[in-house]
Amino acid sequence: MGRLEGKVAVITGGNSGIGLATAQLFVTEGAYVFITGRRQSELDAAVKQIGKNNVTGVQGDVSSLADLDRLYDTVKQQKGRIDVLFANQVEIEALAGVAHLESAVAAIAPKVETLVVTRSEDGALAVGNGERADVPAEPIDQLVDTTGAGDLFAAGFLLGTARGKSLEQSLRLGAISAAEVIQHYGARPEANLKALAGELLA
Repeated sequence: MGRLEGKVAVITGGNSGIGLATAQLFVTEGAYVFITGRRQSELDAAVKQIGKNNVTGVQGDVSSLADLDRLYDTVKQQKGRIDVLFANQVEIEALAGVAHLESAVAAIAPKVETLVVTRSEDGALAVGNGERADVPAEPIDQLVDTTGAGDLFAAGFLLGTARGKSLEQSLRLGAISAAEVIQHYGARPEANLKALAGELLA
């Protein structure tokens, strides 16, 4: 039995790169995965590449609240729950219907097994199994392009989770991945993320 047997995860940007690799890892570990992507053709190809029955592709842009609503409706209809939920601060406050981060976290966290909230330059937090972890954003030399930052953060965190890392360690993996991709143009990493992560992935 895999370490994620029976879990339901939502992976944004799971149609390519590290997001796709993480989706494949989660499926291998027994999770049912919902992956998102902007282009239907790439999404269909990713689902085919994963090649198992426990994956669903949902076309959409995670920056669109309407697309997020459609994503969550699809998950609810098919599985009834989300064990691992990612959202940025704006999204989690919108979902909770309050314009206050801590109130939103308090409202949503009890409904999922693991909640992860990204906060741009303010870092990220995660709540799961009665534990909470907060990490700052990784230092960077220069902000160039934020395209792909959310997807890379999610993929890094999920990779840590699948490997049995703590909430804090998984958040740090996400922060390292996001910091790399925002220092150059394009949504795919140019540096070796495993090397950047160092002992975190040992």
